Amino acid sequence: MLDALNPLMDSTPPAKAPNEPGTDIDYLRKQLFPGRNEIGFEVFMSILNSQSFLPECLHPNTISLSAQQEKNIEDALRNYLSNKVDDVVTRELANPISQFIDGVDWDNDVVITFNYDLLLDKLLEKKQIKPRHEIIHLHGSLDDPMLVYPNYRKFTDESQRKYFSERWKKAFKSLREQLDSEVVCEWIFIGYSMPVTDGEAMGLFAYADFYNSSEQSYGYKITVINPDPGVMKNYSFFRKEIIFHRVTLEEYLIRARRQA
Repeated sequence: MLDALNPLMDSTPPAKAPNEPGTDIDYLRKQLFPGRNEIGFEVFMSILNSQSFLPECLHPNTISLSAQQEKNIEDALRNYLSNKVDDVVTRELANPISQFIDGVDWDNDVVITFNYDLLLDKLLEKKQIKPRHEIIHLHGSLDDPMLVYPNYRKFTDESQRKYFSERWKKAFKSLREQLDSEVVCEWIFIGYSMPVTDGEAMGLFAYADFYNSSEQSYGYKITVINPDPGVMKNYSFFRKEIIFHRVTLEEYLIRARRQA
């Protein structure tokens, strides 16, 4: 993702490092991740976000360099995702998300996502499908004025807490079978690593599962679809055995069609 965003960034050197060529991403890679070639976008943004803490303490009435860099990268992210989604929707490109949509019961299923893009929303609109339950974007989407990243500082900002609180409550209610009193049959995690840095997300699922475990309706399955075997340990807090599929979403859907 960082490599995709870099061409969209301004290559003007930051004011505090006028002799450093390249974009904010280039500069921050050298500063925060020396010698590392592979850096995930969320890890990158999480660490960048945490870097603003000390400048905010020292200079509370000014915008720190790291805060400005974060905004620059977020602007590039919004442009990139918007263009990518438009490409998929308008050109009708083959995409596993489109196949995923066809397998969802939109009258009963609830989709909770940490993705910022609106691909699901746009494809639903194109397919003229109106879900009974709107998609819950827990970290925000391109329609929101702010995005949040899965780090230890998430929601320390009061404005973020107020803005996102209602959708987190709705997600909790859906996991607790309190949304229209519907029985939950399965929790399916697709491509989500359950990062340990995202305590709020882990707490959401652990809290709901804990309360569900004391009730007679604790019969739902928990399924994880992720090709990375390393994420399995991040799901160990659940109180039941996890059904783990070490495949991509596309591979999972192909397998499901064959078994149907």
